[in-house]
Formats: sequence, structure tokens, C-alpha cells
Amino acid sequence: MSEEKLTGSITVNSACITAFSFQTNGYQGGDAGHGGYLQIAIEDLAGTMMNAVLDNEPMPQSAPGINKITIRFLGDCEMQNVAEGQKLFDKIDSGMSLALLNLARRALPV
Repeated sequence: MSEEKLTGSITVNSACITAFSFQTNGYQGGDAGHGGYLQIAIEDLAGTMMNAVLDNEPMPQSAPGINKITIRFLGDCEMQNVAEGQKLFDKIDSGMSLALLNLARRALPV
């Protein structure tokens, strides 16, 4: 019997092109020893400038920079924490949208 996996991805096109993807086998009823995982990847497809720091030490990288960052969380609790942490990114997007709207309003003549 093969293990079921859920995957998803989106490519965002702007001044740069960045792919975001995930893969998981869902909750498996325990810690990392039970086999549950969530893997998240961010990949530069064109012009995405990014770098990474691991334990406050820059990771080795080849010029001109990092092309793909992948993080794997192991265990049910870890996956739940990522789901909760995702809410922060939703707030960042809302905050950026509001800030841009306020800047636009200030730029318009009264």
C-alpha cells in the first residue's frame, strides 16, 4: 500500500518569479517517529533574491545566491505549529496591503 501525500504549489510572477510548494502525508498520530511530515519549499525561478541563516550562521551558498530553500517539519505537533504560524503571514499581507493603500491615499491630490 502506497503512502498518500498531499501536495500543492503556486508560482508568483512579478519583477521576479518565485515558486512556493508543500508536501505532506498529514497527521500520523504522534511525534516524528510516527512518520508525519510537512515539507515547504521556496524556489527562485527568475530573479528572486534570497538568503538563509541557520542557527545565526549564514549557510554556504553559491553565486549569485540561494536558488531553493526547503524545510521539513517532522511530527503532528510540529505541523500544527506551522499551521498556527501561517496566521502571521496572513497578517503581514494584510498589513502590507493597508500600508500601500495609505501611501496611495497620501499621494493623491486633495
